[in-house]
Amino acid sequence: MINYVLLLLLSYFIGSFPTAYLFDRNIFRKGSGNMGAFNYLMTNKSLPGTLIVAVIDALKGVLIVLLSNYLVGTNMAIILGVIAGIIGHDYSAWIGFKGGRGLALACGALLLLEPLFLVMMSAVVLLFFFITKDNVKAGLISIPFLLVLAFVMNLPEYFLVMGLLSAVLISHKDVIILVKRLK
Repeated sequence: MINYVLLLLLSYFIGSFPTAYLFDRNIFRKGSGNMGAFNYLMTNKSLPGTLIVAVIDALKGVLIVLLSNYLVGTNMAIILGVIAGIIGHDYSAWIGFKGGRGLALACGALLLLEPLFLVMMSAVVLLFFFITKDNVKAGLISIPFLLVLAFVMNLPEYFLVMGLLSAVLISHKDVIILVKRLK
């Protein structure tokens, strides 16, 4: 039990490392107001900086999966660790409980857990991004397709649970952003 508590705390704090904010202290006042690699790219037009932000955020997901396996070693630990990391990224204690959406972190976790799904997921999201020209809409439209894709690929049950919970966390923030845009 103590290992689960330690895992959740460490995963939250790993996820809460404010990468984009450290590169741009005004990231919350620009673009979507989101602390993530995509908003960093859109507002700073710096591909090298964006790649650094994206890679560091993805490495947070990789680290959390490795930590989950080391401390507890169960599928449930991976699910809880990644969700705690996403919550940490979305609501970072270091910067007033603001943050991003945790997408790069989730992609880092997927890189270890299901790399083929990560490639296919990226293709689906990019397709909808090119169609809609809006990253929020592309993400929201992609979620049901990704859940079907995970089912068709016969991914392990724990992955479906993690995907559903992550999608809920991620889409909840995106809906708020989309509603604000429509006002």
